[in-house]
Order: sequence, then structure tokens, then C-alpha cells
Amino acid sequence: MDVNAIVYIGGDLDSEGCSAATRYDIGLRCIEYVLEQLPQEITSVILLADSNQPQIEDLSLPIIYVDASPKGFLSDLHKVLSGQSDSHFLVLSGADDRFTNEHYSQLLDHSARLPHMTVISTHQGEILPFPMILPAGVSGDIRDFLSESEGSVADWLEQSVFIECELTDVPYLL
Repeated sequence: MDVNAIVYIGGDLDSEGCSAATRYDIGLRCIEYVLEQLPQEITSVILLADSNQPQIEDLSLPIIYVDASPKGFLSDLHKVLSGQSDSHFLVLSGADDRFTNEHYSQLLDHSARLPHMTVISTHQGEILPFPMILPAGVSGDIRDFLSESEGSVADWLEQSVFIECELTDVPYLL
């Protein structure tokens, strides 16, 4: 199974009370940590960043800058997925350092058993926005949903069929 990663770098690389340079350094270190946690099964990584983000070319990875879409992150994600029908995608946040290689591997294991299904993360029964695995070809489903709605990822999942992967030992999630 071919799996690529989309690392979302949204909002601000922010830390209250810090200079812009310090916020950038903190954000960059967090992204680097997240990238270090990716399992070896990941074949490539794409960074998806808001166009208002500081330039993050320091990471030497392909970066797709998107203007904040009125339809939100799901629309931005669809732009990246369009034309990428052969791969599965591990979608995660570059600002979330709670997850480890083991957590991502759990998601990949679930996806390998049912490769046509979206796999979402849960913790103590609660759905988490990230990480998730999107199956090959999901772009059409998202396009169809967006043509009828301005919904969020959560709205799309409400009308979708997916597998839940319960992640344990996630720090700071109670």
C-alpha cells in the first residue's frame, strides 16, 4: 500500500508572548519532531500551508500554499488530493506533537486491513481531527460533498463510512 503524508501547517506558528522569530523557531521544531515520528512506510511528504504562513522552505520538502478557502480545510485538502488517486494519505497536523510513530503505525495497520476505508483517530471514544488516513480515490467523495455543502471535515465524516482507530497513551488528552 502506497502511503504519502500531508502535514497541515495551519493557523499561526504561534507561541504567546514570543517574537516572530522565536515563534517561527518553535513551530519549525514542532514540525520537525512530527516529521521524525512518521513511519518508514510513508513514501513522500507534502506540506500544506496557509498562504499567510511564514516561508518554511527550511524543511526542504514540497510545500503547497493555499489561500484560506471559504469552504475551509476540507476544500484545501481536496486541492492537494485531486489527481492523486493511487495513494493513501496520512493527514496530520504539523503543530501536534502528541502523536508518536506508534500511533501513526496503528492507523496504517487499520488501513492495511481495509484499504478502501477512511481511518480516523479516536481517544476514549472521542473523534480527533488529526491524524487520519484517507484511502486512494477519496478525492471524488470530497468533491461531491463540497459541491453540496460548505462543511468541515467533521461534517464530511458524519455522512461518510469510516473506521475508528482508538489511540491510547496520547499525552495531554484526558
